[in-house]
Amino acid sequence: MLNDRFRGARATNNLTTAGVIVRGLDSSSDPDRPWMACTTNWCARHGDHFSTSLVYPGHAASYGPIGFVIDPTLVELNCAYPGDGGSQNTPQGCKGECDLRPGSPMRGNCMYRPQHLYLMLERLPPDTSCRRGCKDQGMNEIVFDPTAWQRNMPRTIVAMFHKRGAAGEDPRGSVSAMHRKFVAEYGLKGSDVPLLRYEPSDFVQPFSDA
Repeated sequence: MLNDRFRGARATNNLTTAGVIVRGLDSSSDPDRPWMACTTNWCARHGDHFSTSLVYPGHAASYGPIGFVIDPTLVELNCAYPGDGGSQNTPQGCKGECDLRPGSPMRGNCMYRPQHLYLMLERLPPDTSCRRGCKDQGMNEIVFDPTAWQRNMPRTIVAMFHKRGAAGEDPRGSVSAMHRKFVAEYGLKGSDVPLLRYEPSDFVQPFSDA
């Protein structure tokens, strides 16, 4: 199903057919429960939004070596950036609207409102770096409000994933520990939230059993 959604992505405002939403862990997450927003200590200032990436053929890059796959029907979109929007210190994660006029230059750090997501996706040129390893720099940033995200837990998270680790890294161990903690908190079976491997350079079957 995820691979079908990935391959069948199109430029639309409908998140169920625009690709697969993935979230890598960052400082807006609760340190102990990373599927939730941070609300205490130093990271609380980042907890008013969740940043993700919308992945599909030609734009398969995402942040970090491990993360979550998100149910697009259970979250509320704040805004979207063609590249890394640098949203961490921005209220609700949204700043600097893009120029919507035809022929206007494409900038990675300006944002599109939810009703203009289709236009951003139409304008995005293919990121060819994914055929050579897919670096984080090629990712888009799709920003969600944490309220619906957290209210719909645990259903918001449909899978967890790891990517191929760099030398000396073991992302499988990190995501397995996070998975055990998540299913224990919500009384789930491990199979309810599959553990997957995500290979961004594979545009046909990027998600497979870990």
